[in-house]
Amino acid sequence: MYLSCSHEHLLDHAHNLILLDDTVSFPEIWKYFGPNIHEGTMYRISNFVVKEAIGKLRPVSSQFLIIFSKVTLMQVLDNESFFIPKHKFEIVNLRDLHLLANDIHEGVLPEYAYDVIGVVEDLQDLEIAETKSGYMQLLKFKIGDGRYSHKVAIWGELAEFARNMLEMEAEQLRIILISSIRILKTNGHIVISCSSSTKVYVNLEYDDVIKMRQRLLEEGYVAAGDHAAN
Repeated sequence: MYLSCSHEHLLDHAHNLILLDDTVSFPEIWKYFGPNIHEGTMYRISNFVVKEAIGKLRPVSSQFLIIFSKVTLMQVLDNESFFIPKHKFEIVNLRDLHLLANDIHEGVLPEYAYDVIGVVEDLQDLEIAETKSGYMQLLKFKIGDGRYSHKVAIWGELAEFARNMLEMEAEQLRIILISSIRILKTNGHIVISCSSSTKVYVNLEYDDVIKMRQRLLEEGYVAAGDHAAN
């Protein structure tokens, strides 16, 4: 669940829920549903509108967009009666990011955002950086899979959230899963950045994370240390 807004006017545009398809509820509708919607809860949803999905950096590769209205009905379902995976990602290998970046023309965003996983390396301290939208928190680190490594820049409130999650993680191998990323190519190097729908997960119980951990342990991978604060 994430909020999309206008960076120019700092106004909320819509509340977005990722179900099996992307879902949108506009501010005037959200007040009817917001207090009763919680991530991880299952609902039976009826009386909604379906339209063709448009836009760039969409978090799911679906052709359809579900739109809530004032007549939309939601009923909480018993989790024991149904099974829907809590997480669904479309992971892109780190080795493929250069090819994907080459396909992105300057200033043209891709249709879908990407999801990546890797081990956190060279974690930096939080810093404050100046942007077009004002001063924002910035967290930098590298993400690697034992073969390829790329720079990561996470902005805003998500930067502090990610830093706190990483600091609290006791495991030596901190495998991070970053969803709905943006990729940039600067001076021949890939930089992974965040979009409005980006989420971060550390050592999530997810098949791709478990498989990466097993492979890295078998290969004797040793994660690079964090940046030492001056």
